[in-house]
Amino acid sequence: MIKVSQLSFYYNESEAPSINNVSMTITKGTVTTILGPNGSGKTTLLKCLAGFYKTQTGEISIDGRNLTTLSSVQRSRLVSYMPQNHHTVFPYRVIDIVLMGRSCHLSPFAAPRKKDFDLALAALETVGIGKLSQRIYTKLSGGEKQLVLIARSLAQQSPVMLMDEPISHLDYKNQITVLRLIRSILSAHELTIIITLHDPNMAASFSDEIVLFKQGKILKKGKVDETITSELLSQLYDIAVSVTGEGYKLIYCPEV
Repeated sequence: MIKVSQLSFYYNESEAPSINNVSMTITKGTVTTILGPNGSGKTTLLKCLAGFYKTQTGEISIDGRNLTTLSSVQRSRLVSYMPQNHHTVFPYRVIDIVLMGRSCHLSPFAAPRKKDFDLALAALETVGIGKLSQRIYTKLSGGEKQLVLIARSLAQQSPVMLMDEPISHLDYKNQITVLRLIRSILSAHELTIIITLHDPNMAASFSDEIVLFKQGKILKKGKVDETITSELLSQLYDIAVSVTGEGYKLIYCPEV
């Protein structure tokens, strides 16, 4: 279980907080989506949960362990983080990128062991791109790169996976493919997964719980039918939204 208590974070204390007194509990073994517009603080919140940012107030605990008391290696063994964008100039092979997820299990300057290579290859097979292990990462398509980063998180073997916009820059088919993969990984590996998304349709289709996030605050947290409503989404996005039909089909109705 992940417990967040009265969390606040400022990039600059002379400005409004990016994360403002956030409290929530994330149930173990679920996919929770943080849903909100651009600039709402979703990525900042995810980085706080990963321990990348030192918050001014509040506490984050995972299975009763206070995140701020842990070393970076200890945190990495608990939490993996998949960024929205990953750029590298060096022509790493795909297998090398995935092996980076094993660094928290190695001594400083130690080379990856056979076990680490086996786990990295297994992770690539799990996401369906084992045949790309020797390809150059920078030459892959956007969808293939996303799958490599998911494999890296999987190889890290952390019980909590954080994914920032895992379907950004993907076409509709690949968005569905990646989100289905995330659901299958959850079932097979008994993980707790937190992702950020912009699209309410995708969030409604693939999430166990949704956190509606606006201006650094939680507007609403709950099951899909508690959060994906016309009233709440209209409030979240500041536009008229109608939720209709089975599967939470969403219709955007702009005021003209």
